[in-house]
Amino acid sequence: MKFSFTKCVSWRIVVTIACIACLAISTSAAGQGLSNRGQNQDQQNDRDRDDRGRRGPVGPTGPTGPAGATGATGATGMTGATGATGATGATGPAGDGGTTDTFEITVPIHAFFSFNLPASGSVTVFFNTMKVSGSGVHTDANVNFDVRYNNNNVPGTGAATVSTVGGGATVNRVVGTTCQADIGQATFALPAGAGVLTVSGWMRVMINGHVAGTVDRGFVNVSTSQADCGTSDATRSYWRGQ
Repeated sequence: MKFSFTKCVSWRIVVTIACIACLAISTSAAGQGLSNRGQNQDQQNDRDRDDRGRRGPVGPTGPTGPAGATGATGATGMTGATGATGATGATGPAGDGGTTDTFEITVPIHAFFSFNLPASGSVTVFFNTMKVSGSGVHTDANVNFDVRYNNNNVPGTGAATVSTVGGGATVNRVVGTTCQADIGQATFALPAGAGVLTVSGWMRVMINGHVAGTVDRGFVNVSTSQADCGTSDATRSYWRGQ
């Protein structure tokens, strides 16, 4: 059988249209299948939510867990400000007393007095003492002296009287801090006229209870007046223990 060219073309057109139609049907069916699967999934999810129920409120906070291990020690901080000064502590016990000493001192004595007596008379020489400083006890132990009077105040002329008072006098009198007359027994007669009375000798002074580091000091002043300690060092003889 022979087909004409026109029939052949027509036939091909019919076949092409049929293929296009089949393809359209396949595409539509595929899309419908995907749509059905999406709807099925959504329905399955809805059923799952219905089984679990809606999410409830947040529950209370649970108890605190056990403490963790101590961390490493941090760096040392800056030094703080100095605090207020504390109260003064109690006074400590008294220390041992210092060692005491005893001094025995020989003090030279020398003095002279001028007289011009209208008539003969008696004169008494006084040995006046005074403590100046120190914590020790000063004692005038004894005095040894000579008294010489030269009449007419001319050496080598006139009458001379020498009086030695028993080789000395034991006194043993504590020397005070005010001027005092320790002895006044050197009394003798002087002739009328001018003359010079000279007194020379020594005094032995004891200092008991002297404390190291302190100065024990005093003096003796020879005078014809009782409790006369003089007004200057010109007539005084000093002793010192240190």
